[in-house]
Amino acid sequence: MADNDDRAGQQFWDENWKNRELPAAVNPSHTSLDYHVDQRFHDFFTETFTSTQNKKLLEVGCAGSRWLPYFFKQYGFDVTGLDYSPEGCAQAREMLRRNETNGTIHQGDLFQVEEELKESFDIVVSFGLVEHFSDTTATIRALAGLLKPKGILITMVPNVTHIPGTLMRLLNREVYDAHVPMSPSTLEKAADASELTTTHAGYFLSLNLSALSLAIVKRPQSKWNTFILRSFSALSKIVWLANRSGLPEWPNKVTSPFILHSAIKS
Repeated sequence: MADNDDRAGQQFWDENWKNRELPAAVNPSHTSLDYHVDQRFHDFFTETFTSTQNKKLLEVGCAGSRWLPYFFKQYGFDVTGLDYSPEGCAQAREMLRRNETNGTIHQGDLFQVEEELKESFDIVVSFGLVEHFSDTTATIRALAGLLKPKGILITMVPNVTHIPGTLMRLLNREVYDAHVPMSPSTLEKAADASELTTTHAGYFLSLNLSALSLAIVKRPQSKWNTFILRSFSALSKIVWLANRSGLPEWPNKVTSPFILHSAIKS
């Protein structure tokens, strides 16, 4: 960890998770525009997973996870979570309980994991984790160490370059500084150095300004925060509605909110 600086830190996340209202679990049967992002991720996972029977899935950075109940109910995975925030782990366990999901949550450090977790999982996923560490390759390598041979690593990171990055930096420099800007090729190179073969690497979705909500929520309280959130949500929904009406999605480095990468362990 000495050479892999954690730009956010446990205190950042403990404060973020404290007293927040737990979200609803991801449910692909919800088809309104409010759940458009969930639907698109569901499409990706459905295309990626070929066989899920008796398979084990680990989410790293699982604080209050909306995804573990989804993976359990939708695909039948044996689900496990790992996070270093005590508050985040408590909320993840509560999400499992509320959603009647069998699973295990481990509190611990990705870079010093328990022996029982090493090379134990068929699927490892993270939603906004890798970009908080200065050494991307070391982080991907640590995630790969949790996979069985031929296991799949799926990594989502926010795009904090161009328009999304500029807006984040203007809204909240502290939140922006907790991220490492990267591109799909950054994750590809890290995968290559970690005995992983990339199967997908690219920008994801045309637009989702609601992905900047953390930067807005952590601003000093202001009457403009709600206005900004609602405006960003409305603009995003206009684009999503156009996509549903036939306008092709255009994932790109300038406006896309996310980078999505998947790879198979050699």
